[in-house]
Amino acid sequence: RRPLRLLIFTYFLILQLFALSLGEPPVVNDPRCRPSSPIITTPGCRTPGWQFDQVSKECVPTCNLAAPFENKAACDGTCRSKQVCSAARPVSGCLQASQVNVYYFERHSKTCIRDVACTFTGNNFPTAAECVRTCGGSVAQPEYCREPPNQGYTCDEESGSYRYFYDVNAKQCVWFPYFGCGGGQNNFRSYEECRQRCLHGESVN
Repeated sequence: RRPLRLLIFTYFLILQLFALSLGEPPVVNDPRCRPSSPIITTPGCRTPGWQFDQVSKECVPTCNLAAPFENKAACDGTCRSKQVCSAARPVSGCLQASQVNVYYFERHSKTCIRDVACTFTGNNFPTAAECVRTCGGSVAQPEYCREPPNQGYTCDEESGSYRYFYDVNAKQCVWFPYFGCGGGQNNFRSYEECRQRCLHGESVN
């Protein structure tokens, strides 16, 4: 039994390492969004509930007494129904230190835009990929990625270094000499940080 357990443990460890290598944190869905009970569409039931249909990606009414949600709004906000793509973003207050990076779908431009919020519920997605999968469209590139590189100014003798900026014409991150202080927002400490911030608009896996 011990070799079998070791083999199973190794298998799951490999899966975890593979997930981490993809570059975006895994999204843990609420178990109520994956109900095992069937959707019952008997007309005229007195106590309808709401359940997430994993095929249509929408919240639907059901006569199943085991329905996990009492109303459509609760289901939409929890399970990333397509309805959240056109709904208003949830309003909540929290300390700035508690805010997280999110992507929300802007229905007029049909793009997923990076922002900060207090929660991942509703039209606040933890990753650009999930926003695009749910709502379609593409990822909006931040405006600062279109700024020309600014070398800043020298603030001490040993402050000079190299940084990276996103070149809109070449559609890639390029290094440039940086004097150490000031400069614009199109200024990244590493090649990977530049790609993470500005290349998400080019493609989303």
